[in-house]
Amino acid sequence: DDALALAAMDKAAALNPNAPRVRQLLAQNYADHYEWGKAIKEYQAALRLAPDLAGLHFGLGTAFWQAGKWTQAQQQLEHTLQITPESTVAAYELGDTDINLGQWEKAVPYLQKALANPNLARKARLDLAKAESQLGRYSDALQNLLPLEKDDPDGKGHFRVGMLYKKIG
Repeated sequence: DDALALAAMDKAAALNPNAPRVRQLLAQNYADHYEWGKAIKEYQAALRLAPDLAGLHFGLGTAFWQAGKWTQAQQQLEHTLQITPESTVAAYELGDTDINLGQWEKAVPYLQKALANPNLARKARLDLAKAESQLGRYSDALQNLLPLEKDDPDGKGHFRVGMLYKKIG
């Protein structure tokens, strides 16, 4: 099924290579199969055709983010939030990108915004606690981790709480 879907998308792109939405669908299909390089190329092609579509910037930013290309992800996700400032997913990915770039202070407001999304809150709290800890704001970091006590299947929250208590003394 996946091979047929990809072949159909490739054919649609060949028939109408100047349709940004077709390129976006092809890019999303590549992203769904973790083919980040191909997804990036298709999102870039779509953006050349429709540079003002927030969904294309977000898709490209997410593909860069997934591929670990932090600087490029940061640029696209910032652009996404300029167009659609209410996006908590873009805010989370940008905050996480800033964490990966060691830009702790810059990450904080984006991660705080992502807390509003229940599907992202756990990951956002972990990243936010890391940023605040790196900034020496151990009490704030601790306050962000304590709500995870009941939902900590992998123990990351408890481990970080322990490390914070160690730093606090």
